[in-house]
Amino acid sequence: NNNNNNNNNNEKKNTNTTAGYVNACGTIEARSAIAKHHSYNPIVRANSSSATNANGSSVDNAHGNRESFVPSEHLSKENNRDVKALSKKSSSLGTVSPTDVIVANGASGALELALTALLDEDSILLVPRPGFPLYQVIAESHGATVMQYDLLPDKSWECDLNHMERILLQQQQYQQQGEGRDRSKSKVIRGILVNNPSNPTGAVYAPQHLMEIVTLATKYRVPIVADEIYGDMTFGGKVFHPVADVAARLGCEVPIITASGLGKQYLVPGWRLGWIVFQDNIHGSIVEVQKGAQRLAQVVLGASHLAQVAIPAVLAPTSTSLEEEEDGSRDGNDDATSTSSSSSTTTALWKAELHSTMEKQATLLCGLLDQCRGLRVIFPEGAMYAMVQIEVDKFDDLIVDDVSFMKLLLEEENIVVLPGCAFGLVGDAKTKDSGTNGNDDARKSSYYVFRVVFCAPEHILRTASKRISSFCLRHKSLDLDWKHACFG
Repeated sequence: NNNNNNNNNNEKKNTNTTAGYVNACGTIEARSAIAKHHSYNPIVRANSSSATNANGSSVDNAHGNRESFVPSEHLSKENNRDVKALSKKSSSLGTVSPTDVIVANGASGALELALTALLDEDSILLVPRPGFPLYQVIAESHGATVMQYDLLPDKSWECDLNHMERILLQQQQYQQQGEGRDRSKSKVIRGILVNNPSNPTGAVYAPQHLMEIVTLATKYRVPIVADEIYGDMTFGGKVFHPVADVAARLGCEVPIITASGLGKQYLVPGWRLGWIVFQDNIHGSIVEVQKGAQRLAQVVLGASHLAQVAIPAVLAPTSTSLEEEEDGSRDGNDDATSTSSSSSTTTALWKAELHSTMEKQATLLCGLLDQCRGLRVIFPEGAMYAMVQIEVDKFDDLIVDDVSFMKLLLEEENIVVLPGCAFGLVGDAKTKDSGTNGNDDARKSSYYVFRVVFCAPEHILRTASKRISSFCLRHKSLDLDWKHACFG
């Protein structure tokens, strides 16, 4: 009888145990390093060590180059007691656990896990226009609807918060009014996707702008999906601030799902090392979404475990390995600590050099293209890209939009650029005598753009710019020249 009872108890235990691959969400070492990297640490930098680059200026360490801030209304007070209280509260709220992390097959794989768990046929995802097309592909593959909010080129591609709120308010009103006839009107907005630094625009959002986005999401109770794969790839004095850090400073009222990885920031895209971090709000609004993503991780191909070994070494270089700790304790010296400190400094120097190179190449390419007839460059602040406006009225009748510009440039000069329509920025073809069409500023026929990448070596950027300049002169509008000759 006792044996039978024991067998029954064992069967019950086995029934209650969740089957699955224990490391489906990533190794514990990798997830712990990612959790530490994404945990919000107010007042001080993520890590106090620094290095000096070739120019002699201070360089932030590899753990993170973002300097935290406190909202201005608190900084203006003479007594900083409230500041300390806010920092203590937001620090605890912004702490990330390894269980909040899923290591995925690149940042694209991370986004697919997150959006698959978040969306269904009755949901809507807000995405930027222009924006990375993968968001729409993933959402629509699950039957979800995508609605685009505009980015403002005249404001360094900041989010058009008025446009975003109009969409949120309209959909909220449909819900309240019970619009059941049109299924699209009865759908629920499940997330606002924010890409910072941005592909394709190269924009880097200031803390105040991020605070406004978080405040708007809090008002309408919509989670934010933050695509931050380009992280601290910034230049020109811009500093990267994670959306989750801003949300923590504001009390964690809105859930943040962050997608990031090593591929872009460390130039190892083939390693396919990405991750998602779930930083829920104080109400636990996305607990089931997180569980869903963890279940999905069991049935998809994740990141190589061999490659995951690099994650702690890159994100948490001050954390020593087990062997280093044992050697240090046996020898009674600080060899392990000095080794990890040297590693941190080396990584920081490498990143500083990379960012300096990216800035030089961006300045070179954008400066040359901005001198081309009929082109106007919106200078980037980070990532690897820049957007160039095509003033179609300054070109001949062969160039009527971004697609015709792209095709002719490829055929005549063997130069590849991506038209704005590839990122959702679609306009009507130019009509020479009728002027512009459309009500939406982002869709005016006079506003066409293309994206360039400035990662190539300097001599290639110069050659490409020279060819583009020749192309623009070859296709200049003779009408404009005639008008200039006649009327000055």
